[in-house]
Amino acid sequence: MPILDGIEAIRIATATYPQINLLYSLYLKTERIFEAIKAGANGYLLKDDKAVNIVDAIINVYEHNGVPMSPSIARKAMELMLGNNPSSNKDSANAGELGLTNREIEILKELSSGASYNVIGEKLFISPLTVRKHVTNLIRKNYMLAHVLK
Repeated sequence: MPILDGIEAIRIATATYPQINLLYSLYLKTERIFEAIKAGANGYLLKDDKAVNIVDAIINVYEHNGVPMSPSIARKAMELMLGNNPSSNKDSANAGELGLTNREIEILKELSSGASYNVIGEKLFISPLTVRKHVTNLIRKNYMLAHVLK
């Protein structure tokens, strides 16, 4: 962007129009994810996501107040929230320290594998709206983590 970068634009837009929902597209860099969360983005997509995923993300945010994430970003968030090795035995301790529930960990792992809210809901026997609520909670906790790490 010629005058502002995307994160600064989100920061200004959310301060000026707090009711607005914004999606942020980025390259997979950890610090940019945290910056986008702190700026107020409602979803995080990779710049090379397929058009159908972007359309679904827009509908998700607009109609369901969802928090869409590209699978790669969900995987990166999971690694950051659970430690660099999501499959290690220290997951529970790290997750507990961050206030993650077992259900949130399950959902984050499913998101990182690329599963949609519908697929996750079917697999975990919960509704897609419940999945969305858990993702919203994860984003809030990721936001808090961003403040702690800064």
